[in-house]
Amino acid sequence: MEQQSEELDHHERAVVPGNVAETIATLRRMLAGLQAHSPLAAVVAASEVEKMGAGALQRAVTSARAEESWETIGRAMGVSRQAAHQRFAKVPFRG
Repeated sequence: MEQQSEELDHHERAVVPGNVAETIATLRRMLAGLQAHSPLAAVVAASEVEKMGAGALQRAVTSARAEESWETIGRAMGVSRQAAHQRFAKVPFRG
C-alpha cells in the first residue's frame, strides 16, 4: 500500500501544467499546418523544436536526478529504467 502511495505522489508531481500542455498542443497543430502548406519550412521548424526539446529534456533529467530514481525518470519518459540510464547517465550530474 505504501508503494502505491509513493507512486501516486510521483505521478502527481509529473503532471504537466495545463498552460504547458496547451502550448504543446498548439505547436503540434501549427507544425501540421505548416507541413501542409510549406513542407520545407516545416522541416526547419521541426528541427528547431527537436533541438530545443532535446536540450530541455537533458536539463530536466539532470534536475530530476537530484530527487528521483532512474525507474521514476524512465517511467516519466515512457521508457525503461535501463533506457533512461543508458541515455543520460554519462552526462555530468550536479546534485
